[in-house]
Amino acid sequence: MKEWLPESGWQADPSRPNYEWYQNSCVPAELSLTFLCTPVVKMDN
Repeated sequence: MKEWLPESGWQADPSRPNYEWYQNSCVPAELSLTFLCTPVVKMDN
């Protein structure tokens, strides 16, 4: 996000919260999965 986002034409949207989704029920700890989602908006050119 630090490298790609500034060059992508998109920016983080501070008006919306980040979202974390933990998909780790019924699996061993080493197979747990977490999605970290940051809302973005298209930058005005």
